[in-house]
Amino acid sequence: MTRDITPAGSPATGAVDEAYAEVRASFDRFCLAAGIEALGTMMEADVTAACGPRHGRDAARRAHRWGRTWGRIGFHGGKIEVERPRVRGVDGREVTIPSWDGCAGGLARSLGNEPDADQCVDAPVRPRCPAARG
Repeated sequence: MTRDITPAGSPATGAVDEAYAEVRASFDRFCLAAGIEALGTMMEADVTAACGPRHGRDAARRAHRWGRTWGRIGFHGGKIEVERPRVRGVDGREVTIPSWDGCAGGLARSLGNEPDADQCVDAPVRPRCPAARG
């Protein structure tokens, strides 16, 4: 067996690459939809904890529902809009929802004040030769 009997054609990488791109886009859409659904569930649980059950008339509630608004969160280096509930306290001021605050900037704001690795302040360097000291 000194002869090679495999066909000398190029592998079908174009079709495989195209199929991979479609699977990746589909997976990204799935992750986005699942994340938005999980965030909505967490926000609704936070609103229920602050306001009580929907249409409830509990005198001990700390806040009440105040409609919905749109907020922006980061996804894959961009921003997407997500509908979120609004809550007002009994004093009339808007109450932050812990799950939204942690997602849409609370964590980013607390971490954003740290210096990056390339922005760290190094110790001053003293020149060694007397001519450079001035």
